[in-house]
Amino acid sequence: MKKRVVLLAVFAAFAALVSICLISADLLKVSSTHASNEVWHSDTYNFTVNNTNNPAGINFTQLNVTFPSGYTIKALTNGTTAIGGMTVSGQTLSWENDSGLVKNGTIKYFWVDVITANQTGNYNIIVKSLDYLGNANTTDITVTLSDTTRPKVNFVSPTPSSGTTLNQNFIPVNITAIDPNMNNITILFINLTGNSPTAVNNKSSRFFYNFTNLSNGKYNFSATAWDSSGNGNTTSLRTITINVTSVSCAENWTCGNWTSCSGSTLTQTRTCTDQNSCGTNSSKPSTSQSCTVNPSCENNWVCGKYLPENCTPGQLQIQICTDSNNCTKSSENNTRTCPIAAESSSAASSQSNTNNASKSFLLIIGLIIAGIVTVAIVLIKLKNKPHNSIDDFGPGRNDNLGNNTPYNGPGPGYPPQGSPRRYY
Repeated sequence: MKKRVVLLAVFAAFAALVSICLISADLLKVSSTHASNEVWHSDTYNFTVNNTNNPAGINFTQLNVTFPSGYTIKALTNGTTAIGGMTVSGQTLSWENDSGLVKNGTIKYFWVDVITANQTGNYNIIVKSLDYLGNANTTDITVTLSDTTRPKVNFVSPTPSSGTTLNQNFIPVNITAIDPNMNNITILFINLTGNSPTAVNNKSSRFFYNFTNLSNGKYNFSATAWDSSGNGNTTSLRTITINVTSVSCAENWTCGNWTSCSGSTLTQTRTCTDQNSCGTNSSKPSTSQSCTVNPSCENNWVCGKYLPENCTPGQLQIQICTDSNNCTKSSENNTRTCPIAAESSSAASSQSNTNNASKSFLLIIGLIIAGIVTVAIVLIKLKNKPHNSIDDFGPGRNDNLGNNTPYNGPGPGYPPQGSPRRYY
């Protein structure tokens, strides 16, 4: 009987646990709202977590919101009415409070500021709530992004203002357009004296075209920008009068590369020089323009060596870096002063040691050669020197003086005949 009671108690506890899991997993309500379904658009996603219909009395301790690839989560612009700490890991934001993030009988609100993806299509946002037992409540929110926004298109310098009369035979037209899915820019140029319209196209978001060799008269022009979704936008129409009376100098401008797009000012600059040095700026190209930074692109800079490699102390070295992800359409240059003063000293010391070693080696060789020559001279002299010995010269014998004459007896101070004679 006791055994049966124990089994029934265990079964009841298990059933209660299962019911709690099912209740906590099924009765938590999560909903979401946001302002726009446009691509490449700043938006706030609001999430409501309702825990007021949970008879099990479960407190939810954690909420995870995962955004799809292509979305960018803005830093420091996210919050909640609940009490809990927040962390960001990749595309997921997490709020957590072990004592109860969304307690039983409460409703809490969470919000996240994002930049939506720059491509149209369906995107899935996953919201997951967990209770203290680890049971998860998952809600999938599908967002369909479309592109209904027209590109922004504007005339920029050195495009002349409408109504201008020019004493030159050309009209420079410079256009900038902004759109995440830019397709092309078309400039329509019309000679009001009766010639056929001229249309020129460019696939980039910046387009400069100089209409040259123009006769005196009036001209109209406008520009239209198109994105890949078929949205178009056209500038206002400008009318310019050409009245060339005298041309003393024809400007000939050349420009360098645009600088990288700055994330703080969203501008690019470049330097332009008139090769003819006319001193006028009527056809000078733009040296400053607005730009956009793709929020989903991360720079990956790859840098080469500092050049020149063999520099002298104080010489300037340049290192060129390029973005392998092509987020920025220009290169970045690093400069530094040649850092090899200590190396040069070390190299000079090493060279000095090498020279000293070479000098010592030559000195030793010279001493050896001098010794060999000295020994050779001594041996030659010894070989040719007369032989000195103690001998008894008899009649008719050589006396080592080159005289082969008989010995006739002693002279004054000489030993008697027959005595040995000593020569040195």
